[in-house]
Amino acid sequence: MTASTGGGDNKPTAVVGLGSPWGDDRVGWEVVAWLRDRLGAGEWVEALAHPLHLLDIPPHYRQWIVVDASRGAGPPGTIQRLIWPETRLRTTRTVSSHGLDLVAVLELATQLGRRPPRVVIFTIEAATAGRLPAATVSAPVATAIPTVVTLILAEIAGEHTMPEPVTVEWLKSLAFLAAATDAELQALLPSVRKDQYPAGTMLFREGDQLDRVFIVADGRVALEVLGPDHRPRRFQTLSRGELLGWSPLLGSAPMTASARALTDVTVAAIDARGLLALCDNDPRFGYHFMKRTVAALAARLQATRLQLLDVYRAELAPLATPEEE
Repeated sequence: MTASTGGGDNKPTAVVGLGSPWGDDRVGWEVVAWLRDRLGAGEWVEALAHPLHLLDIPPHYRQWIVVDASRGAGPPGTIQRLIWPETRLRTTRTVSSHGLDLVAVLELATQLGRRPPRVVIFTIEAATAGRLPAATVSAPVATAIPTVVTLILAEIAGEHTMPEPVTVEWLKSLAFLAAATDAELQALLPSVRKDQYPAGTMLFREGDQLDRVFIVADGRVALEVLGPDHRPRRFQTLSRGELLGWSPLLGSAPMTASARALTDVTVAAIDARGLLALCDNDPRFGYHFMKRTVAALAARLQATRLQLLDVYRAELAPLATPEEE
């Protein structure tokens, strides 16, 4: 077992992904792969095939964060955040090709004095146990991975509270998702978080690289571009139920405008990777989502056209009439 960051004691957090090549049981490995280039130099991250290897982690970490697949926690893709020795750990079982389970190892680590003061466990409910090696996890589990990564980064940063939960009912209230069924919204849940921005703050700036798209849930957002005088010029205002920041759906495309909160704003922030995976796996959902996206783009182009006409109207010569010809 090797650490993926530099040596030295007193590192604050050790992040461990438990897993195997078997179906959704590999989700802990997938989360670790996402985290490798996102953690600071002071953190330690490793993919393990057996919980017993937790006992090999060097001492002096203030906490372990462990990620594993689970069975019996809810619909596939359901995420749980558990703090040792929380009672639910006794009833949340891993999909387990591990043999000795995580709870037994944590009890052993406590007895041996090898457990740090704090242990946080994130479990992701598996869709399939799997009995053959798989190159990737199932779609519901894949959509949960970006959310777990975000939660782990927040945990390391000291934000130990779960974000306000997103529900199917809340998503159904957004006009942009009106055509989605309850089952489709349930599949989307793991990729969505609820973000809030005070009035006057920037959601993103022109040229930024983002990994999420937004649907405005409350408030009003101004879309702006820099004019020839390098001052921001508003060309569209978005309100509840409208799509914001579509560029991540095109891959690594930078944002083509800036977004400023005109009022206090709440958005549904949707991980683009999880969203595109759902569109691929559910053509009905993908068709309706992209249809609404095209309508949003058409409205954006119309707003830009009207703004250009206003800016350059003095430079646009009127068409000659037949009499003038």
